[in-house]
Amino acid sequence: RLNNLGLYHSLDNQIDSAISYYNKASDLLKDPRILQKADAEELKYLKSIISGNIGEAIMLSGDYSKAISYLKKDIEYSTEIEPNDAIQSMYSLFNCYSRLHQFQKASEMLEIIENYIQRKNIELTDAISLKFENYKLHYYRLTNKLKLENASLQKIISIKNLIQQSSKLKQAEALQFAFIFEKKEKEIEDARIQEQELQSQLNLNSRRIMSLIGIVGLLLISLIFFFVQMKRNTKTRKQLEKLNSIISQKNTAIESSLKQKEV
Repeated sequence: RLNNLGLYHSLDNQIDSAISYYNKASDLLKDPRILQKADAEELKYLKSIISGNIGEAIMLSGDYSKAISYLKKDIEYSTEIEPNDAIQSMYSLFNCYSRLHQFQKASEMLEIIENYIQRKNIELTDAISLKFENYKLHYYRLTNKLKLENASLQKIISIKNLIQQSSKLKQAEALQFAFIFEKKEKEIEDARIQEQELQSQLNLNSRRIMSLIGIVGLLLISLIFFFVQMKRNTKTRKQLEKLNSIISQKNTAIESSLKQKEV
């Protein structure tokens, strides 16, 4: 974590703060509790990274002489276990020698670097290659090696073009991805709207069906009530007709009886 904080401050050009965090990370590796728990190879790797970061930060601050010892430690630690880390410290060491006008050591370091890259089959990224080529360009200018200076300058231009092309390609890929993503989002949104419309239609149909069922139910109830009422009315009418018949018979009997008395 401390090492990462150092990297953050280094990228933000806060070199003093970066060095402070790197030193704290380095001191932490000396803690007995850490020494007991950490694997020897892992500890060696961590020391390598931190030493290289301290050396790089000190070099960026302009103290090339002081940076050399840290860079050498990183190279010693990481040459076999982390070639990509080692090569960066090698180039930084080469740059320090060049800035200090220790051209013999710079030349020897450059030869070591080229042999190391070939032996380890190291492939550098365009960004790192550009950084290292700038170190070499500065060295060739200081040593008046015009042909090598021109060759290095051409390489820098070529690398910058590659970086620009790569950047444009990444931008194009990002735009394509954004277009595809936007298209997918629209498809999802359209599908969601269609689903909502379908659900709304289903709900509407369901309400219509329920309304129809309600109406049919009311009609059935009304019909049942009508038939029951009609049956009751028929029964009542028959009862009334029967009573009327009885009354009529009684009236006839009474009238007959009265006529007989009159006679």
